[in-house]
Amino acid sequence: MFRGLVALGILAATFGLAHHSWASEDALSPEEFSPSEEEALQKAKTPRKQLGVYLDIVFDRLKQFRILVRKCDQEQARKYLNGYALALNRADDLAAREDPDQKKGQKLLKALLKSTQKINFSLIQTIEKVPQDCRPVVQEALQVSQQVNGAVHVQLLRAGTP
Repeated sequence: MFRGLVALGILAATFGLAHHSWASEDALSPEEFSPSEEEALQKAKTPRKQLGVYLDIVFDRLKQFRILVRKCDQEQARKYLNGYALALNRADDLAAREDPDQKKGQKLLKALLKSTQKINFSLIQTIEKVPQDCRPVVQEALQVSQQVNGAVHVQLLRAGTP
């Protein structure tokens, strides 16, 4: 019986610690990567998997950003904009490190290009749905995506891939 209580106490303490770390993760700024996102990036050993993690982060931040700009909460939206820009630029850096003349490098660049095109389309739709005074924040997000899209497109052109 005593062992059962000790085991139950250990489980409760473990659950309490796990619950605490989850709650503290939720309190992190969207401008930074959470511990679970950092862990996913470390576990992703190939550039393709790392790009997937970065793009998951980008789309997560973008989703929250769009919700906030529709409410015209510019302060919070700007935080998600910064986190989105960080993840998208890291994805661009990752793809840029790969040789665009190699098949793997081209696949990464094409995946990033396709994602930025989706982001651009999504943000253009968002601009139409937000109040006028919140549009500059959305335009900033669109500019980040367009810059990455342009850089990736140039890399693909240099490699002879349209």
